[in-house]
Amino acid sequence: IGFLSEWQLYAQKIEGDSWIGQKVDETKLQKMSDEQIQQLYDLMQAIKNRGEDGSSDA
Repeated sequence: IGFLSEWQLYAQKIEGDSWIGQKVDETKLQKMSDEQIQQLYDLMQAIKNRGEDGSSDA
């Protein structure tokens, strides 16, 4: 699956809450660079902190 196809799938998933609780596909995770994994982790932490604070600021 190409880059654009992945973004289209991503956009479709985030339209609703169906993505909540889903895990990253292991094969996709293995293809990521260390920097990409760090960015994904940082994003996860920001989302968790936002949910705990009840704030809409990121």
